[in-house]
Amino acid sequence: MVDFSFILDVVVVVVVVAATAAIEVAFAFACFTFR
Repeated sequence: MVDFSFILDVVVVVVVVAATAAIEVAFAFACFTFR
């Protein structure tokens, strides 16, 4: 049997990390472009 709560936790962590990385990249790109 698959532990769906564990999978859900992993998915949430991956999404949060990906969103944080995307925000960092977008912010750095904006600073580099509009300085």
